[in-house]
Amino acid sequence: QISQVIPGVSEDVTVYAKWSVSNDTKYIVVHVKEAIDDSNYNIKDGTLTINGLTSEEELTGTTNSVPSFVAKSYEGFSVTYDPSYYTYTKSGDNYILTATSSKVISAEGNTLVLQRYSRKIITFTFDALNGTLSTSSKTISGKYGATVASIPTATLAGYSSSWSPSITKDTTFDEDRTYTAVYTANTNTKYTVNA
Repeated sequence: QISQVIPGVSEDVTVYAKWSVSNDTKYIVVHVKEAIDDSNYNIKDGTLTINGLTSEEELTGTTNSVPSFVAKSYEGFSVTYDPSYYTYTKSGDNYILTATSSKVISAEGNTLVLQRYSRKIITFTFDALNGTLSTSSKTISGKYGATVASIPTATLAGYSSSWSPSITKDTTFDEDRTYTAVYTANTNTKYTVNA
């Protein structure tokens, strides 16, 4: 586009374009939490699905500069991977991704930065005290938020047992915890009286 005409010029003139780097080029940052049942971080066949495990940010920065963002803090999750960089197109609410080695904001405004958050591994420890534990290991572990698959039992002759605090198969791995056996004397224990 010619913005100025110089009067009195009657010969060929070469006009040079002057480009300025844009400082408001768009890029997307998507924060993705690991699902309980897989570790694909919502990416399947090159499509990033947006759902309750994701959080999106639309930011701007200077073309060809490194995108800037702040990692989030989620209870039960850790930032365990460096960000991944993609170019994208939209498909509804989802993103079609193409991996790129470039780690700068593209002039096209189609840069997507993916930050992954893995679930912490939570450990429950079982203390049978004077009794015997039904499993060889005193601990069970699982991803944060997952439910307990199986619970060991504690046995002590002449007593019934439970755990403190209480634990069921609906209990979720939320934080490291120790369960201690509680023994209650049976009232139906057989005994013999010799005359």
